[in-house]
Amino acid sequence: MSIKFQDLITDVSKDLGVPLKIDQNGCVCILFEDILKINIEPDREEKNLIIFTPICELPPGKYKENILLSALKDNNKFPYFGIFGYSTKSSLLTFHNRLPIEGMKSELLISYINTFVKISLALKTAIERGQTIISSFES
Repeated sequence: MSIKFQDLITDVSKDLGVPLKIDQNGCVCILFEDILKINIEPDREEKNLIIFTPICELPPGKYKENILLSALKDNNKFPYFGIFGYSTKSSLLTFHNRLPIEGMKSELLISYINTFVKISLALKTAIERGQTIISSFES
């Protein structure tokens, strides 16, 4: 694991006033409002940060199809703030992005994480309320 990632997480931890630990897999997990877990880790080349969260489980049926179609359309927008994914094993809709580690500062990462969390929570709430149109730009 790169020193840059370790130093960045140390700075973020200090700036947030929250102890953040890199686990044995090289990942940092932050729980927001006891309902949203954000994972941050470097990619294999240690050039980018991967920021990831599971949004929610999607029920089988037409509603799930509509959500996935909306997510696929949202993935085609540019610029984008995050990318939707789907796990067939767990039926989870996910949201993630990559940010370059080079030049990344604690303040910028915290700002990004705050917006990422706000969008993710809005998406989770919208889906749980039965809305079928999701967009990372509408929150």
